[in-house]
Amino acid sequence: MKKYYFNTSAIVFITILSLIFIATAVSSVIYSRVMTLGDIILMLVPLFFLGFSLKYLIAAYRNIPALVINSEGIYDYRSGLTFLWKDIQSYKISKGSISYVSLDLHNPAPYITALKNPMVRLYKNAFKRYSFNLNLSLLTEQDERILDQIEYYDLEFQRSFLESL
Repeated sequence: MKKYYFNTSAIVFITILSLIFIATAVSSVIYSRVMTLGDIILMLVPLFFLGFSLKYLIAAYRNIPALVINSEGIYDYRSGLTFLWKDIQSYKISKGSISYVSLDLHNPAPYITALKNPMVRLYKNAFKRYSFNLNLSLLTEQDERILDQIEYYDLEFQRSFLESL
């Protein structure tokens, strides 16, 4: 079993940046004494980032793994889901400014139903987006090591499945 943890310094940076943007929006409102739609948007966007960064910051300080890869499947802290190897049809890693592993599932319906966030559930159902993306950008490990672990346990699952036939 391999556990991957949040990169605390990256999350602290996002938290501080969010606080700076919120302070800028508040000072703009105080200075102009009028709250415009732009001011509201300027406050809501960083509040969103602040909320998610605080959630991950608490998880990082409590040493809660962001991603766990083992012989049963892949557990993702962000979604709260464990993707079982028997349900994973294929996977691929995408690198760029945001790196992630995309999982395509044989039967995504139970996973979509189990999602905690109703907006994500609605999005996946409305736009038929049935792949699940596991963001690797805020993790401490290199993407290649994570992919190596996924390949290792996937091959282990396939081998045990073939032996059971």
